[in-house]
Amino acid sequence: MAIEQGIWRIGDQPQKLKSAALADESLLEDQVMKDTGHDLSPWVQAEHSRIFRAIKSSQL
Repeated sequence: MAIEQGIWRIGDQPQKLKSAALADESLLEDQVMKDTGHDLSPWVQAEHSRIFRAIKSSQL
């Protein structure tokens, strides 16, 4: 069974946001690491970096 998900901008006229590709996943990694809502231990930060590198290398 297929599942569709989306993110919407809420307002007078709700708009479904379009997905976009990143030229470089390091931008996403940097944003996740800078997110003040996450209190990440050094171990978790290292694991996030490892996962992002693995994703990046698998897409080459």
